[in-house]
Amino acid sequence: NLCATILMLVLLLLNGALLNLSSAPPAIALCQKLSFFRFGFEAMLGNELHDKVVMVEAPGVDPFPLSANLFLSLLGIDPTQLHVDIIMLAVFSVVHCLGAGLLLKWKTMRKTVPSVRELVDRCVPTSDEPRGKGSFVPMA
Repeated sequence: NLCATILMLVLLLLNGALLNLSSAPPAIALCQKLSFFRFGFEAMLGNELHDKVVMVEAPGVDPFPLSANLFLSLLGIDPTQLHVDIIMLAVFSVVHCLGAGLLLKWKTMRKTVPSVRELVDRCVPTSDEPRGKGSFVPMA
């Protein structure tokens, strides 16, 4: 549980909402390809803001219009990649479902039940074992 929590925190950090990945070191920017949060974040913002104009209101500055495409490009988001983002989210979902199913199958596999003959063979002493007190000898 601790490993999963740490992994989720790292993936949340690398999705681009908290860290501007265009100014991040190349090794960290490369890790964004492993974050499904990144693809969801990019798809959501690209869908909502593509070709829109937003009014920026900052304290001490008169409100001014800003192209949302400029804002998206500053975040390193390409709104034309919506289909790629959705496909990648679907791939992540399928891979995680298959992985969870395989882990569940592996955890619930049971050992095969031995046959009666195998149980009897375990109890019958071999010829080099002494037949002493407490040993099982089948009646033939």
